[in-house]
Amino acid sequence: MPNLIAGFLLFSGFAGLIYQVAWVRLIGQSLGATSVSVAIVISSFFLGLALGSHLAGRMTWLRSRIATYALLEVCIGLSALVLLPILLNLDVVLALAPAFGSSLVLKAALCLALLILPTTAMGATFPVAAALLESRSGHTGRQISRLYSLNTLGAVLGAALSGLWIIPELGLDGAVYLAAAVNLAIAALAFALSRSGDGDPG
Repeated sequence: MPNLIAGFLLFSGFAGLIYQVAWVRLIGQSLGATSVSVAIVISSFFLGLALGSHLAGRMTWLRSRIATYALLEVCIGLSALVLLPILLNLDVVLALAPAFGSSLVLKAALCLALLILPTTAMGATFPVAAALLESRSGHTGRQISRLYSLNTLGAVLGAALSGLWIIPELGLDGAVYLAAAVNLAIAALAFALSRSGDGDPG
């Protein structure tokens, strides 16, 4: 199980940075300022990390931590898929709300709000995975460090490959579809473990 949890976080980190690069470009296409889109996406990721970490300790209503983790991955993948057409047509969305006008601050706030659900779910994945590992192993310090290292490695690979190959080959929408498929595949495997009884009891 520890190796499987580590694999989950490796690929989850990979998907997360694909989203980050894709969202920067999608928002930048509408707002016309790369620096602004970078600020929005990075802010949403850090805010999501904070909120997700805070909420992770309260996610005790599912029957097991592995099921909780699976639900988080489903939330990331599905919310990213729902967001894609909105971000692809962000100009139209902004035009439907005249109150935004030419206010860059209001537009940035809307974009930040759109991204907060998936980034909060991302922020909760690591503490939930660490709690799952803690419930199954007495060697948590070294193994949790390994989880963090692999999650970071996945993020590095996602950032590098999304710019060098994934987006050039698949496009922005294809990159998001790929990342969502990764999240949903992780979720399917985690749910299967939960149903088989191989996850923790709670």
